[in-house]
Amino acid sequence: MRALTGTARRLLPAVAGVILSLLFVGCGGGGDDADKPEPLGKLDIRPTAAFGMDAAILALRLGKEVVDARAPDNDVARAEGYRYLLRQIEMHQSIFTADQDPLHPGISRCPTRNCRLGFDSPDYTYVGVAPLSAEVNYRLYGHRGNADLVLLQVLERSDGPFKGSSRASFESMQFAADGSWEIYLGAERPAGVPESNFLKLAEDNAQMVIRIAHNDWLNTFEPSFQIEVLDEVPVEVEPFTPIRMATTGFALSKVIPNQLDRWVKRLQAAPLNAAEAPCTAWGNRCEGEGGFGNWSTGGRYLLDEDEVLIIEADALPVKFQNIQLGNIWAESQDYGNKQTSLNGHQAHRDRDGKYRYVLSHRDPGVPNWLDVSNHPEGSFFMRWVYPDNDAVPTQPVSKVVPFDDLRQHVPADTPSVSREQRAALLKQRALGFQRRMNPAGLLPPETNKVAES
Repeated sequence: MRALTGTARRLLPAVAGVILSLLFVGCGGGGDDADKPEPLGKLDIRPTAAFGMDAAILALRLGKEVVDARAPDNDVARAEGYRYLLRQIEMHQSIFTADQDPLHPGISRCPTRNCRLGFDSPDYTYVGVAPLSAEVNYRLYGHRGNADLVLLQVLERSDGPFKGSSRASFESMQFAADGSWEIYLGAERPAGVPESNFLKLAEDNAQMVIRIAHNDWLNTFEPSFQIEVLDEVPVEVEPFTPIRMATTGFALSKVIPNQLDRWVKRLQAAPLNAAEAPCTAWGNRCEGEGGFGNWSTGGRYLLDEDEVLIIEADALPVKFQNIQLGNIWAESQDYGNKQTSLNGHQAHRDRDGKYRYVLSHRDPGVPNWLDVSNHPEGSFFMRWVYPDNDAVPTQPVSKVVPFDDLRQHVPADTPSVSREQRAALLKQRALGFQRRMNPAGLLPPETNKVAES
């Protein structure tokens, strides 16, 4: 085996525990039964592959208990809850079990059908860079693209809110004349690197998330990303060992049920058929700072077949905004085939400066319809990112009215949307979604403009 550098030698003893650096949890005392995982609060890691598999199974069992308690009499909601658990297992284990370590980090990309967690935005591409360590120096680089908003954040944990104070954005970064960019990550900023193009890594930092907003789904050209380790590194990646399997299962047993339970409790505390006042960290019950000038709010809805929920929101000059539907587990609803979200580019604004969103089971023939079909009970979430002059969004106003009376509660000049027009909109939506799912081969923006029908 090739001789290791000093950096590599320092890292190897900690690499097996890099998964645990994602979590703010402690290991309690061991139990008498060394082979069977204990309940979540007492689970003590044991360095065997069998323990890791048992702990992963425990993650599903504990998550199932949360699902069953929340939706004991709703088979559809329970089915989605169980699907959520399977999605989370796949989403997280793909990071935990990858052939990567802090000296050989990888880049992953959502959306996929599995990346559904905590009101994942229908308008975002999420790029992940992991694992990272403050012991290593990195250079992340690529080309600008034409996305309206790109946010970069180093996460300090993954079992709770997206929390991380080391942030940057394409709003403030410096770019080369040809649109190329680079940003450095590490414990100390390299000489000559501007502060706007540096992200500090703390000892417990383990991953980075990049959010790319797509206002125009058919014509957004994403930035490209490459990561380079600046230190000398060994050729060999750390092998997948029994202790890595153990820490993988242990992490899953914490992350999966904790995330599910956290969002269930958040939505149960949210108002019914109404939105709370926007704040900077709504998903964390408005405790703490969300960062990026990001304001959000949400709520629950419960609608009969003959009811609609109207949500009125004042227009606000902002870099990006959207509203989306979620299920009772805070997963985004199907936004590729149905109109379950609208961003500022897609939504209709009335002459009085308000957006009026209409939630209903069937098409009411207005532009800002949000389709709740198959989800009579669910949730919604609203974002405002970088309001002009640091303005604060006003609290949306909502009301439930009979479906047949809708036109009495919206402005008289609200446009009508025919079945044919809706079909055309949904077709463009599906094309935009598929384009983002598989962007390979897209040409630069100036040669890739899609003709609007």
